[in-house]
Amino acid sequence: MKNCFYISLAGLTVQMNAKHPFSKDFCKDYLVPAQTADITATADDNQIAADMTSLNADAGYAESISLYRSIAEKLPDFSRFVIHGASVTFDNKGIVFIAPSGTGKSTHIKLWRKVFKSRVDIINGDKPIIDLSGQTPKIWSSPYAGKENWQKNVCAPLYAVVLLRRAKSDRINKEQPSKYLSEVISQIYKPKQSGGFAKTVAAADKMFKTVPFYILECTPTDNAVKVAHDGLFPTQEENK
Repeated sequence: MKNCFYISLAGLTVQMNAKHPFSKDFCKDYLVPAQTADITATADDNQIAADMTSLNADAGYAESISLYRSIAEKLPDFSRFVIHGASVTFDNKGIVFIAPSGTGKSTHIKLWRKVFKSRVDIINGDKPIIDLSGQTPKIWSSPYAGKENWQKNVCAPLYAVVLLRRAKSDRINKEQPSKYLSEVISQIYKPKQSGGFAKTVAAADKMFKTVPFYILECTPTDNAVKVAHDGLFPTQEENK
């Protein structure tokens, strides 16, 4: 294929079978030389046509979305899944904030960067990848990073998953994820291929056996970040 190229994604090699040059440029931070691929991603022409209409997008952008779906369908075979969230590192510990679109994830991580400056680095602003293939859960970036395009081709150990909610005051609580299962699952890519969803649920269950889960009710203020920090890192609070 004319624009076939390879990327490194979440510790895997992906062969991208593209027709349009947009996709290769879109993935430029993840390009690697041609090699044996773990995943082959191929766009669906019917899906491209549908996305061009529904998203009012050109063919190149629509193809990139179709390639994303092709990858996301296959990630559970490798104990990985895409989560809709904004992810950062704080002192090199990975945190992912999940919530429906428009809740304020981008605003919240902007505030983390404002308050804690260089101690915070963005992994991905929209579609990071959770990796449960090893003993330590990891969170990886992807080129699919939302309108702000906040992403770096990096990974970090996953320290916490935080469900974000708008509120009139700031409060964070550690919770059992099973109590909020529908909200959590709604932010995880659900494969349509046979067995894919079951593998995704199994990976998510594995994640929550070792990664703590929090509910953060917050305002769009610096205080929300301070409250979140003190709940996520109580030892640091004690040592102030």
